[in-house]
Parts: sequence; structure tokens; C-alpha cells
Amino acid sequence: MPGSRASSSGASEGGPRRFEHGDFNEQMKDEHHEQTTPQQMTHELRTHEPMTRERGRPQAHAPVPFAGGRRPRPGVAITFGLLLVALATGGVWVLARELVGTERGQRAEDLVMEAIVTNWRTDAVLLKGLEVVSISAVALAVLLLAAIGMARRRPDLAIASVALVVGANVITQVLKYRVVHRPDFGYTDLNTLPSGHVTVITSIIVGLLLVLPTAWRPVLVPLGTLVGTTAGVATLVVGWHRPSDTVAAYLVVMGCTGLVVAGVAAGGLRGAQVPRRAAGRAIGYGLGASVASALLGLLLLVGGLTHAGGRQHLVAGAIGLGAVALACAFGVCAATVAVDLLGDRRQETRRVGVTR
Repeated sequence: MPGSRASSSGASEGGPRRFEHGDFNEQMKDEHHEQTTPQQMTHELRTHEPMTRERGRPQAHAPVPFAGGRRPRPGVAITFGLLLVALATGGVWVLARELVGTERGQRAEDLVMEAIVTNWRTDAVLLKGLEVVSISAVALAVLLLAAIGMARRRPDLAIASVALVVGANVITQVLKYRVVHRPDFGYTDLNTLPSGHVTVITSIIVGLLLVLPTAWRPVLVPLGTLVGTTAGVATLVVGWHRPSDTVAAYLVVMGCTGLVVAGVAAGGLRGAQVPRRAAGRAIGYGLGASVASALLGLLLLVGGLTHAGGRQHLVAGAIGLGAVALACAFGVCAATVAVDLLGDRRQETRRVGVTR
């Protein structure tokens, strides 16, 4: 019909046009490509997700690092780890030379052992706690550490924690039976440095600090110090070890921690975030460990800890117990600071926008 042809002609010459559904989609695609930059088009080809120029619309979820973190510095972690190795090596050498290898050192430690006295109830409790340490317990602890590390998707920390526990205990046995020799000055020639029981317990404690998240460590450090110091004091109370034996065990664990931290850092810390205010965290660790040591001292006094002999024995006992507590607190805190340098790879997700 003529009218129909005129209407169609008018529409084609610039009159109002009715779009079909397909024509509308074609025009929207053309407008989208006109507004899309080459970078956005590349993103669409890779992700199949359209990007718009408005903020807040396109990205549904985006992973962001946990709040307050910063990028780790592998060089700092390696340096600090090797520093701990050097301190531990030097400390064990001094203990073996001055307290095990000389008559003066053996006499001083024998005085400490004579001075420390408790009642039979406290002895029984401490002895039962030490008897928990066994090969099966160590194997179970190693499996637990590995499982925690793998559950957190940190195989590097899982391997490091296992290497820490196994390595520290192997080194302790080699030092005790192959390296350190005790001259006979009338106080027995049987060497007991370092303490195997203290090494086992302390290495498991630091292994947990290694595989568990950073946020847990301010609580774990005081608890670990309390348990580790209790183990060291218990070996003195029941007469199994001297103060130098327990201090050497703490140093061995600290040195092994430094070694595995350096190894993990050398392998790369890509995607990790370390906590800020490292100095403040270190001070907090020290305060927490000090509180734990004071609490243990109070519990021992309530449990009947006293001294035998005169003033000389009192001073010797206080120095011996104080050295054990200080060495444990320093070792655990230094190891934790080293572990902090490895950071966490934990990420949180937040909603950035909603695609309409």
C-alpha cells in the first residue's frame, strides 16, 4: 500500500524508527565498544567479565591483604635468622667450655642442684609432666604441625616446622653424645648437655608458633614460655639436668628456628604480608613472657619451692632458676620475632561492588 511504503520510507529517511530486540542489542554492543579502552577490552578477553568506567560497579569481589600488613623483606629475615644461629652456636660453646669443661663451672652448678628443694607433691607433678615426652609423642606432634601447615595452605611452614622439631632434637643428641665431653673433677663425668626433654618440648612450642597465624602469637608466646620454663625447672627439681643443660636446649631450638626461617625466606615470600609495628610486637612478647615467668615462680613458691643450706645456696638457686627462666623467655621471643618476618599469606575478601 502507498501509505505503508511512505511510512517505511519516512522511517528510513530519518523518522522515528522502532527497533527490534536484535537491533537494540547490536546498538548497545556498538556503544560499549566505543566507550571501552584497549586495556578494558584485553581484560574482557581474559576474564570474560565486562568492565565499566564507573568505580564500584564491575568487580564483584576482590582479594585484599589483611589489614595493617606490609610486604616482607626476605633479606631481613635471612639476616636475622642467621644471627640467631650465630648467637645460639656461641652460647652453647660458652656453656660447654665454662660450665661443663671447668672445675669452677661444675662446682657452681653442683651448688645450684643442692640448693633447689621442693616437697614430694610438687616433685610428683613435675615428674609426671616430663614422662609425657616420648618418641610416639614427638611423632604425633610432628604430624599435627604438618597438618596445621597444610590446612593453612602453607606447605613451606609445614616443612619448616617438621624440620625444626626433627633438626633440633637430632642436634641435641649429637651434641650430648658426640661433641660435648665432661671432664671428671669429682662431680661425675657423665655429660647431660643439652637437655633432650627440654629440647623436645620447646621445639614443639616454637613449631606451633611457626605454623599458626600471626594473630595468635601474642597469646601463644606467654603460654609457650610458661610451658617451656616449667619443663626446664622440672628437670632441675627432679635432678635430671643442670641449669646449663636446659639453657643449651633453649639455644639449640632458637638456632634451629633461625635456620629454618632463613631457609623459608631464601625460598621466597611471594604473596605474604608481615605485621607492622615489629618493635611494639617484640616488646609485647617480652612483657608476656616476663609475666609468664613471674607466674611460674609464684606457683613454685606456693608449691613448696625453697632452698637448702645457707645464704650461698639461696643465691645459687635463685641465679640458676633465673637463668633458666630468662633463657627460655629470650629464646621463645627471639624465635617468634624471626617467625613474624615470614608473614602470613592469609587474605580476606571484601565486596567492592555489585554487577548489575
